[in-house]
Amino acid sequence: MGDNQAHRNQPGGRCGIQGYTGVAVVDEAAQIVVEAQAHGTGSEQELLVPLVEASAPVRADTTALTADAGYHSEANLAHLAQANIDAWLPDNGYRKRDARYAGQAAHQAKPDPLWNKTVTPKKSPCFTPADFITVNGYAALKFRSPSGGRPGPLPVG
Repeated sequence: MGDNQAHRNQPGGRCGIQGYTGVAVVDEAAQIVVEAQAHGTGSEQELLVPLVEASAPVRADTTALTADAGYHSEANLAHLAQANIDAWLPDNGYRKRDARYAGQAAHQAKPDPLWNKTVTPKKSPCFTPADFITVNGYAALKFRSPSGGRPGPLPVG
């Protein structure tokens, strides 16, 4: 999210846009958002405690919290331990230590599909004159079966 009215002057006369971080607490079983907040900071670490405190009325003693590595800090871990709240917050290096991620480097070398902005030409669903052939004086379309033209039973259903 961004607020177009929240400009601030930066050194050198440049302007920047104040950004916000949106965070939510979601009940996994009910699939509903039980708490949502917007903060004027990009750091998630300082946002965990307000979320934990705001979600206290809807948490049971058996509730376990999970969050991504962006929320991991010594202060957050201490707060959760002091409040006796079960929580899983991985640190930034857990994937390097976990054997299940050993082959991750091969995938990191691949281009990011979200940032690949090259346009791939798509085949038009419309027919062009080049698709037609003449059979006994009539225009016709020639199709090839998925089996490569080999005869076989027709699908039923």
